[in-house]
Amino acid sequence: MDPADAAGDDAGAASTSLEGSLGEARLAISPTAYPTFLDQLYADGYLVSVGLFVLFLGGSNQLESTGEADRERVMRRINRVDLRCQVGALIGFALVALISWTR
Repeated sequence: MDPADAAGDDAGAASTSLEGSLGEARLAISPTAYPTFLDQLYADGYLVSVGLFVLFLGGSNQLESTGEADRERVMRRINRVDLRCQVGALIGFALVALISWTR
């Protein structure tokens, strides 16, 4: 390719295509029809992050709307729910890892 042609108006359009001699690189990248092991771990981590964020928001709102008399009871309840959700997320992560590894 002539350097003068690369600097022309068509330079941006040609930048996304591969040269004919690099066609083998395009064939080496095979798309998968199913999620890989790391895809499944990433999806689980994303769902857990969103779930824990929603749990945090709900707990914060509940604590803010509680009077001083019930604050300690609500705090214990929030801590129990948080612990259960964290243990559940850890068990879920282990299950997703085990199931997706054995596929």
